[in-house]
Amino acid sequence: MGNRGQEGRIDRDAAVVRRAGRSDVHAIALLWERAGLPESSRGFRNEISRLRRRDPELLIVARRDGRLVGAIAGSYDGRTAMVSRLAVDVAVRRQGIARALVDALCAQLTELGATADELLIVDDTPAAADFWSGVGFSRGWVVPCFVRRG
Repeated sequence: MGNRGQEGRIDRDAAVVRRAGRSDVHAIALLWERAGLPESSRGFRNEISRLRRRDPELLIVARRDGRLVGAIAGSYDGRTAMVSRLAVDVAVRRQGIARALVDALCAQLTELGATADELLIVDDTPAAADFWSGVGFSRGWVVPCFVRRG
C-alpha cells in the first residue's frame, strides 16, 4: 500500500493505515453505523465479510491509539474501480485520515491495474462532493442506475 513500511502500513498523522483483518469486522460495522451509512439488506457484518473475501486488499482501515478510526471499501472488476464506503470517526475528522485512506486505496487499485484517478463513488451528497473535490477528484459522467422491482 503506497509507501510501505515493514508490514505494508502507512503512518499518517499518527494513524496506521492497513488492510482490514478479520478482527476489524465488528469495529468497521460499528463505525459505519455511527457514521449513518445506509445498511445493505445483508447487514454490515455480512457485507464486510463478503468484501474481505472478494477484494481483501481494497478494504482498508485506519487505527489510532489502538482503535479503529476510519475505513474505506473499494472494488475493482477489471474495468471499473469503485468506492462503496468511506467513513471516519467524527472525533478525528479533518485530520487527514480520509485522505490517507483514499491514497492507500488508490495505490492498491493501481497495483491491481485499475485507473485510480477515475473512481465510481457511491455517494452523491454535498458533503461527499466537497470531500472528493478536496482530494483532487472532479465530477465525471453520470452512470445511470436501473433497479429491478419485485
